[in-house]
Amino acid sequence: MGPKIAGKVVGETYTSAQQDYSVPFPVDPGMGGRVVGDSTNDNDNGVTFQDDLGSRVSFYALPFDVNSDWAKSLQIEGREKPLNWFLGKLYGSSITIHYHPEIRDGTSSFLFVKNEPDRKDPMVKASAAAFIRGNRIYIAETDLPTATTILWKNQPDESEQKHDEWLENRAVELVQTIQIK
Repeated sequence: MGPKIAGKVVGETYTSAQQDYSVPFPVDPGMGGRVVGDSTNDNDNGVTFQDDLGSRVSFYALPFDVNSDWAKSLQIEGREKPLNWFLGKLYGSSITIHYHPEIRDGTSSFLFVKNEPDRKDPMVKASAAAFIRGNRIYIAETDLPTATTILWKNQPDESEQKHDEWLENRAVELVQTIQIK
């Protein structure tokens, strides 16, 4: 029996408990792909998927107050600067953000390292992409899969920059799979 989840799974699609978004499974069920948890409260509306090859993907819908100063800055400055400011606060100021105005009316993406002490390698390279719709910031986050890391170690001619670009592009691809309800 899998974890108890607040959202709903129908076939290979997950719908959040608030029913504000859905996503297709980003991991292959044939490779052990499954929902490993979701959470729903006023500050977090997310879900995490994982497979047996080490892929882990999370999606979040973070609400914000449309009357806040930050929301007003969206109207004055456009999406890029306020979104990047928010992501810097959430993930830390050391991230280098790339803005894609053509994706979802403005998407920001970046790489980061997260500390997960329960894993074999506690410092995990990851990427995220985010966009704004309505009164929510939608985020897709993915780790560098263990299987991919092993393959890359056997390809010394591949540059780390190329690997980083692949990982960041993966987050951009994932954020585009979010279906807003």
